[in-house]
Amino acid sequence: MPRNVALYRILVASPSDCADERKIIPEVIHSWNAAQALSQATVLQPVMWEIDARPELGGRPQEILNRQLLDTCDCLVGIFWTRLGTDTGKAASGTVEEIDLFRAKQKQVLLYFSDAPVSPSTIDIRQYEKVQEYRSMIMGEGIFFTYTNLSDLRDMFSRHLAKLMVDLLPGQESLLVDTALREIMSHTWSLWDELCRLALGKNWLQVQIGKRAFEMVQASLDTLAAYGHLRYTQGYELGLPDPAYHYLTVEDISTQLRQRAKAISIQGV
Repeated sequence: MPRNVALYRILVASPSDCADERKIIPEVIHSWNAAQALSQATVLQPVMWEIDARPELGGRPQEILNRQLLDTCDCLVGIFWTRLGTDTGKAASGTVEEIDLFRAKQKQVLLYFSDAPVSPSTIDIRQYEKVQEYRSMIMGEGIFFTYTNLSDLRDMFSRHLAKLMVDLLPGQESLLVDTALREIMSHTWSLWDELCRLALGKNWLQVQIGKRAFEMVQASLDTLAAYGHLRYTQGYELGLPDPAYHYLTVEDISTQLRQRAKAISIQGV
């Protein structure tokens, strides 16, 4: 049946060399939707110029994009690697101009820089220098995160998105936590059984689950972590011995999980 939902639009902003990252960010957003959208009556929509912009003449290209996309977005995820982008006439690049506009409106900006290795012979050195200059400039104006590979970015942004939604959905802890636990239960009973054992004192778990289930479980675990029910010491360790499966390792369930077990209805604890 039709439902009224709150819609949060998240702009994915980056220069052209971050094509893989532009695939990962929407995937993580869709995983959060799959885990939380129904129970929270909240939907997150990734916004990308190559998908959401339309042809229009009569103005500066970046200004047109700003009007079409930025004005209706609530949050921006910015990513840089070796390129800063092309000067727009008002900022050093389109991505920089978008970040500046979000900051001016005091909207959320989640900013990431890639430290992945790159061969100097394959890049525009001046562009790379501009990225480093911008990174140095922005360092004193807030917090950004760096990643060394795409897996790091996926895990990092998944955790940050869960924390962001905790801030945007105040007073929803019990419902979000309950939903996260139910998602873990529904996708793999073996994982649920191991999670209960972890709460009783075991400090690791390793189970084999399908890719889709993994995405749901990851989003749910990140929600638990965002509220302090789960603490990571090494994060996720991922491998793909078989393309159909992920192997998930989560270490060190915090004492908070045991202390709050009754409140969050963990069966068997």
